[in-house]
Amino acid sequence: MSVYNESQAMENQESIEKKFKTLSRKIKNMGELSIEMVKLITAAFSMKNPENMDRINLLEDRVNRNQILIDEECIQMLSGELPSQIDLRFVIAILKTTAELERIGDQVINIKDHFSRIKLSGLTDKTATNDLKRMGEETIRMIESSNRALLERNEQEAEWVLSHDDVIDDMKRQFYTYATSMMMASPPNIRAYLDIIIMASNFERIADLATNIAENAIYFIKGKDIRHSREE
Repeated sequence: MSVYNESQAMENQESIEKKFKTLSRKIKNMGELSIEMVKLITAAFSMKNPENMDRINLLEDRVNRNQILIDEECIQMLSGELPSQIDLRFVIAILKTTAELERIGDQVINIKDHFSRIKLSGLTDKTATNDLKRMGEETIRMIESSNRALLERNEQEAEWVLSHDDVIDDMKRQFYTYATSMMMASPPNIRAYLDIIIMASNFERIADLATNIAENAIYFIKGKDIRHSREE
């Protein structure tokens, strides 16, 4: 290889590394926006007059805009020449992760809407709200860990998220049992308890999306697609 070609190759590699750093920073920011949305809705369960509910809609708009910008950048990189398989896996993992983070935002909006309906119904159930808050706190931990797993290439963080998904599933089952028993005991509040059950399902779905991000991280780190192997 000539000196010119070597110099050109080094410049190309430096350009790609710079793009990867920019991409990592953008996906980190998008993840933080999604996490803030979950934190706001989780905090609402312990507040009589939540003041930041409107901010959730603003954050969703920012998440959606981030998804479009990051996806466009990923597509541009995929259309160019990537120097290695791990670089290719990183871009693919990021492209898939933006979709998961956007869906987390959608689930938070769903929770907010059902929460507003419960407030209007006048139902007060501290057991239910405390359980929902606990589910929210656990899903926040999962999203934070899955994002770290991807950005820091931390397989242990990813494995923790995968194992913790069962914890959320168990919480959802226990919550469903409680809510259905309350529906039987208080027929006038059936609609409100249905909303509560749906919110628990939304949190469970957020946990599933965090698990998907952890799977993306493992694909990036090891080049292994574990989605269907985990379902068996």
